[in-house]
Amino acid sequence: NNSNLQVEMLLQGVRVQGLPTLLLYNNGSPVASHSGAITQNDLEDWLEENLVRMQEEFEQQSISEAVKSKLAEESKDDEEEDGANVGSKRGFVSFASQFDGDDYMLAGI
Repeated sequence: NNSNLQVEMLLQGVRVQGLPTLLLYNNGSPVASHSGAITQNDLEDWLEENLVRMQEEFEQQSISEAVKSKLAEESKDDEEEDGANVGSKRGFVSFASQFDGDDYMLAGI
């Protein structure tokens, strides 16, 4: 039914301004549109332009997510190392720079 199609397109934020209308979707969302007649060469150019743009955006997003993941992993590793170092040296004071590397245990800690 044509009215159901119109409602569905409005819900997706798509406005048809002329016929024919081309819509390019990515994950259910419209990412590009073209209204009016188009030659085969123009269609191929339009598709290539939009698909290349989408690929570049995907790659940038993937790189950004990988960097964030790596930073979070490094931060977690640093926190674990800091916790391990504190726990293993708790109660000890090092006078290495002043007294040839002797460690002394503090009582009551």
